[in-house]
Amino acid sequence: MNKIRFIKLSVLLMCFVSLNVYGQRKEISREEFLDAYKKAGEKIKTIAFRITIKNELYRGNEWEIIQSDVADFVPPDRRHTITEVTAPNGKKIFIERILIGNDDYKRENGGNWIKRTSNTTNQQQNNPIKTVENDSKFYLTENIQFNNQTANLYEVLAEYKITTPIRATNERKETISYRKEKRWISRDGLLLKMEMEDEFQGTQKSNSRRTWIY
Repeated sequence: MNKIRFIKLSVLLMCFVSLNVYGQRKEISREEFLDAYKKAGEKIKTIAFRITIKNELYRGNEWEIIQSDVADFVPPDRRHTITEVTAPNGKKIFIERILIGNDDYKRENGGNWIKRTSNTTNQQQNNPIKTVENDSKFYLTENIQFNNQTANLYEVLAEYKITTPIRATNERKETISYRKEKRWISRDGLLLKMEMEDEFQGTQKSNSRRTWIY
């Protein structure tokens, strides 16, 4: 009996040591986080890959998908994307895009293709909403298992102040947003998955989440 108890305690101790050595979460600098992500981004640009993206809103007691994308990339400048959007009335809208260099082709719901140019005005440049980062913390958990691969998990916990103009009164409204971000990067430097969850503390609290799987 004592021998069995000794074996059980030994196994538990080995598991505990393993978790602390190989799965320990530690705080890192912003520069370390950005460097790892930059290297992963540079590496993935050299290979053909597919990415699936989900945009979700938290409604009621569950996450609801409001937009999903499947995109195929072929270096250096080829991309094919199929997007499914759920309108507020529940109607599905399908958007397909093909990018070849500076040429951008788009169609909706299987209709005719429309060629767009790279000189199309970017409305976001005139977006008066301002976002200021208040505080961020960066973490790394090494040697975790992800889809039968050994990977490193990078996390960000950030707080932002968002200032939105109110045109009717010419005033500006400030809200606080909290973001939890996770990035899984394989040991050989490939980006495997990203997840970003935002919580907005305004008049009405809202949560959104976006997931990229490579």
